[in-house]
Amino acid sequence: MRLNRNLVSLYMLFLLTLISKISCAQVYDELNINNLSVRINSSGDFFNDYINQKSQFEVPINSGKTPAYTSSLWVGGVDDQDQLHIAAQAYRCMAADFWEGPVANAYLPSYVIKYRRVYKIDRSDINQFLQTGIPSQNIIDWPAHGDLTNGEAEFLAPFIDVDKDNKYDPYKGDYPAILGDQAIFFIFNDDRHEHGESKGEKLKIEIHGLAYAFNKPDDRILNNTFFVRYKIINRSENNYFNLYSGVFTDFDLGNYLDDFIGCDSAKSYYYAYNGDSIDEGNRGYGNKPPSLGVVFLNNELKSFIGFYDNNNQNLLNPTTPLGFYNNLNGLWSDGTSINYGGNGYDDYWQKSVTKFLYPHHPTLSGDSWSEISANNTPGDRRCLGSTGPFDLYKNGEIILDIAYVFSEPSNNEFLASTVLLDKDVEYIKTFYDSFISSSREHNHNMKKVELFPNPSNGFFHISIPEKNSKDVEISLYNTSGQLIDKSNYSINRENKEVKIALKNLAKGLYIIRIFNNGDIYETLVSIK
Repeated sequence: MRLNRNLVSLYMLFLLTLISKISCAQVYDELNINNLSVRINSSGDFFNDYINQKSQFEVPINSGKTPAYTSSLWVGGVDDQDQLHIAAQAYRCMAADFWEGPVANAYLPSYVIKYRRVYKIDRSDINQFLQTGIPSQNIIDWPAHGDLTNGEAEFLAPFIDVDKDNKYDPYKGDYPAILGDQAIFFIFNDDRHEHGESKGEKLKIEIHGLAYAFNKPDDRILNNTFFVRYKIINRSENNYFNLYSGVFTDFDLGNYLDDFIGCDSAKSYYYAYNGDSIDEGNRGYGNKPPSLGVVFLNNELKSFIGFYDNNNQNLLNPTTPLGFYNNLNGLWSDGTSINYGGNGYDDYWQKSVTKFLYPHHPTLSGDSWSEISANNTPGDRRCLGSTGPFDLYKNGEIILDIAYVFSEPSNNEFLASTVLLDKDVEYIKTFYDSFISSSREHNHNMKKVELFPNPSNGFFHISIPEKNSKDVEISLYNTSGQLIDKSNYSINRENKEVKIALKNLAKGLYIIRIFNNGDIYETLVSIK
């Protein structure tokens, strides 16, 4: 009998191990068009291979060196009855709050098979399609529409609707709308199961994610950066208030045992850097250790908090719904404010509170507060940067644009990477403001408009529908989604047309977007 009990125990241990591995396993693909190799998992978290317990965020690419272990989204707010709802993901093998796919009525095996994937596509695929009219499998598989019979949203992944029929059909010329030169679209929700990580009430949100990068080998900064756009959609019957959204990151900067963290609230980014002059070990970066920054691009960084002190439970990762929400709001898990100085929790001499842990650059002295000035011991660092509060009404959405910037100095001066990162972040924010922030996403409520001649040599007419406005704003985008020109034009009152003259445009396809007295119109023009 004892032997049988032992066999049963071994069998149960095997079964639990198998279940754990299945829950950890995720389908993924990698951004790898520049100096980074970045794993994007199907359930929305980045970098981590939990089965083998390692990071697959490699910089430089093929170096075997990794600057972070995992990064993921946290969202929390209260409904009309002041009930807290929270969804937060940290380490998937322990528990989960997010799962792949859109919000649906039923999450059957057929649904899981359909959505247990990510969707990778290169700009070159799209350009080749525009030239030949022959779609690649990646273009054919683009998840533009959900299953209405299962309660899924009609429109999922964004696309260019060439014939304006609100139906994705690459055989009629439609194609994915992406940013960058390589992109991975992923979709996930917090509704499929009860929340095991935060143990909070569901928000019933659906997140459309687009991770992307640029192929610019001559641009050191872009070559070491990738971007993420989150579209957070409220599919519930609730309205949410005081809603915060944050990005959790477990930094393992080469050797994970000698890291520091900090933030810059004015420039809306947080970062990790080496706590000493050498990043030791086989996976370390040596005597020129880098920094990695997480940059909030279209929203201000409103709080930053860290999890690192094993001697104080409140300075570790939260374990309750309210603890997660407190962290999103720039408080310690127990609701205590961040105290300026020291480790940010104990009652220090200035007795002032803040929303930002270690807000000053580590090269500063005097009354500045960083891990350097606090005389901390370097070690493993996890942290959370947040933005908000938002009101997220039923069927409403929030866009969150993030960049991950890797900065490796050319010299071995201590803290050189933090100085370089600060400059690189400024560059990325300027690049974003100039080329990405105005980038269009497909809007299925856009109206059709007539443009002629098409193809054109840059001189063409647009027929404007009858409106009371005298002027219209017209924006021109390339197929990468980058804004090329934006100008106001007067409408010819006799024929309701606008005459456009654009010089020195390269040959190719361009997107025209027209803003006319509250309505938005869109069409394509081919420049020959």
